[in-house]
Amino acid sequence: MADNVTAIKGADKRKRTRSPAYPFVNLETAIAKAKQFYDKEQRNAANVGVAVTHWGYGSDSSNGAQTIAALTSFGLLQDEGIGDKRKVRLTQNALRILLDARPESKERAELIRQAALGPKIHQELWKKWGTNLPSDATLRHTLLLEWPTPFNENAVDYFIKEYRSTILYAKLLESDKVGSEVKDNGDEKADAPYIAKVGDYVQWEHNGTLGISEPKRVTGISPDGNYAYVDGQHGAVPINELLRESPPPNSQAEPDHSSLQRIQSGLRPRGGWTMIRADMSNAEKVVEFLRMHKGWWYCDACISESTAVEPTNQVNQIVRPLGETSDFDRMKNQCRRCAADRTCTRMILD
Repeated sequence: MADNVTAIKGADKRKRTRSPAYPFVNLETAIAKAKQFYDKEQRNAANVGVAVTHWGYGSDSSNGAQTIAALTSFGLLQDEGIGDKRKVRLTQNALRILLDARPESKERAELIRQAALGPKIHQELWKKWGTNLPSDATLRHTLLLEWPTPFNENAVDYFIKEYRSTILYAKLLESDKVGSEVKDNGDEKADAPYIAKVGDYVQWEHNGTLGISEPKRVTGISPDGNYAYVDGQHGAVPINELLRESPPPNSQAEPDHSSLQRIQSGLRPRGGWTMIRADMSNAEKVVEFLRMHKGWWYCDACISESTAVEPTNQVNQIVRPLGETSDFDRMKNQCRRCAADRTCTRMILD
């Protein structure tokens, strides 16, 4: 297995395509999750580790973090604090949507339309096409090949489905008039935003306040590209709040060369696996990704995109031997991330 998981020296490096940030769930689902949050917390703030449990996720679940990001992008949640003290609460607009029980309420309908255009990528598509949305094939072609920040082919179909269902739920196709309170999340003429990569040193700026004492290294990226794991930070950090910085003096950490042997022997590293780190081998990154999403099926391409282990054939060489062990399954199934029917791998639930 050691030979299979060794990086192929001199291999052709492909440029990864990271899709623009887009909601993990559509607006209808987001409002339903806001209602679940309200049923538990009312108008109170909750620690993010507690909030995600209201939706059935574990406190360190990446799906939970992505759900919070989605509700925030729709303007249904707002956060306060940083790190392990970060909390979320429902916004006033979310409360108005949830508590307005009047039949055919025009105010509630308007707030839902505004929420639908909260995510920046939704605003951009609405500005380009409005109610005259083209076919899925044309949308896919445009987003893959002509969009300023192109989509990854493994994510574009999911996003198109999410966008269509959101504007349909908000009844935006029935009227192109939306209230003026929709926030503009960026100037389309601005320079392309910095997108953090594993290994970069960054500073975290949240609401105008620096959240890290000194630049820290990015150790992992969430599957949707919306969050980054930063050395020394508990939980994930919104990737759009990270600023590129130079490495501080004496910043190079010595890799733990015994970690692969601990994987093979069934032992966990000291303190347990917590995230995909820059100093991991490719095999360790793949195993850790599957452990973080235990029980879910993922195809080789999505594992490659989520872990930065490239090319996809490198992932294949790692997961095929894993599928022959008692801890993993490998067979044709529906990929959790791209929803395609492909040969997938999963770590078996305990």
